[in-house]
Amino acid sequence: MAGLSTQEVTEYPFPDGNELAAGIPIDDARTDLIQSHYSFIRTTYFCLSGACVVAFLFWFYRAHQNLTFGGLSSLRYTHGWAVGSFFIPILNFVLPYRAMGEVYKGSLALTEDMDIESWQSLPLSPLVNWWWVLFWARVVSSTISRGGTVESFSEFQRALWMLFASNIIEIPAAFITIVLIRNISKMQLRAQSERFVIRLYPGGV
Repeated sequence: MAGLSTQEVTEYPFPDGNELAAGIPIDDARTDLIQSHYSFIRTTYFCLSGACVVAFLFWFYRAHQNLTFGGLSSLRYTHGWAVGSFFIPILNFVLPYRAMGEVYKGSLALTEDMDIESWQSLPLSPLVNWWWVLFWARVVSSTISRGGTVESFSEFQRALWMLFASNIIEIPAAFITIVLIRNISKMQLRAQSERFVIRLYPGGV
């Protein structure tokens, strides 16, 4: 755009309020820089999210595995199937929720003075329900926020707002997930000290 040096465009590619009010179009150089900025923000966000997902799945596998080490019978899922259920289209709407319910009930049964064979009749914590609702709310908002390309400042603004909305949903989702993980881990650690020898992930949660 006339009046801007290459250095000025590189340092600040976004139009100011006067340019927007005047309806001045954005040239190709600034459009490319806007796309580059957005791609960096989006890539960084999803890399961090991916690391959290891997850590969660690793914990989930070990938590489910501990049910077997604790002596529970009649498990509906294997450890691998409990984790793999997140990646099976259509079935992943239901199976991970059921697998988490199995982990929660089983962990609770290991700490209760009860017949271990009747553990499936234990009540399910509302935390599991909230975890699943917020999980899918985050998935949907995250999918929307990363769709399409950004070729103008207005599209950049819209994309950032969508990413912001996804992050807002992620706050309660992350909080509920952390609380659920801590509760299950505490129950399994209590069972380890009181009734069973359970091999937990080194360092705990």
